[in-house]
Amino acid sequence: MERYVEGVTRPEWDDRVSKVIAKIPTDSGGNTMLWAVRNDDGEIYREFTSTGMGSMFKVVGAMQKLDFTDELEGNFSPNKYDGIFRRDK
Repeated sequence: MERYVEGVTRPEWDDRVSKVIAKIPTDSGGNTMLWAVRNDDGEIYREFTSTGMGSMFKVVGAMQKLDFTDELEGNFSPNKYDGIFRRDK
């Protein structure tokens, strides 16, 4: 699943995030994780899911390569999201 949050501006670099999402394996077993991405204004503009630990590591690694940080890293009791990525400027 992936969706844009209605009424929130998509950043110019969104195509790079789309490429990461397109490469997430869809046949992994395990728990489904809900991720969010913030735009440069700090608003969550996009959500997507991944399934399983292998996919989780791929998502985090790929986003880090694009200079994103997971705000919830190390939080093992997240609320709605399992991770929220913001771009390091």
